Amino acid sequence: MSTRHKTARNYRITAIVLAAGQGSRFGSQKMLHVYNGKTLLSHVISIIDFDQVNSAIIVTGADAAAVKSRHQGSIEQQNETDQYRKLSFVNNPNWQTGMGSSIAAGVTAAININKNEELDAVLIILGDQIHISQQELNHLIKHAKNNQGKIVSAKYNGIIGAPCIFPQSHFEDLTQLTGEQGAKKILNAHSKDILKILINSAANDIDTLKDLT
Repeated sequence: MSTRHKTARNYRITAIVLAAGQGSRFGSQKMLHVYNGKTLLSHVISIIDFDQVNSAIIVTGADAAAVKSRHQGSIEQQNETDQYRKLSFVNNPNWQTGMGSSIAAGVTAAININKNEELDAVLIILGDQIHISQQELNHLIKHAKNNQGKIVSAKYNGIIGAPCIFPQSHFEDLTQLTGEQGAKKILNAHSKDILKILINSAANDIDTLKDLT
């Protein structure tokens, strides 16, 4: 693995959108729920700036075929835009074991997709973090590119969590994740070395229909 500092332009990041959950508290598959004219997942896709990341992977699980079909349709209809050309999907057959396996599936896919070019970092964001703006996400990415080798994480409500950016040195640990805790084990183990960026909107993910009112 290279430790040489790269220019911001050459620092390769793949965004991983976690969209594998069943949405049991929501009452239906929330990735397909339409809010303000777009599915919740489409809202998150729309904030990914492909001038800042090289590609994006959607990790599906529950209702994988429906989620993929709905958003692949969007890709076909809008294939003139980078936003949809650079999307790919990976299914996590173990989605019921928790978020950790979805992160592992996404990072493994990112490594494989970028195998011909060195991947420097992955950005992990939840498929229901619809209130984060592109400006806020780009601010996080800017800090990652300026602090290569560091984990850069959103901070909100006194905690750290998604969206967060993990450099290459953490890929192996990410691909081994299992269980409900996601990447918290890694974040906790490196808490003193994480660059924490205040993004209050990251706290407002969507668990129930009431969260959209």
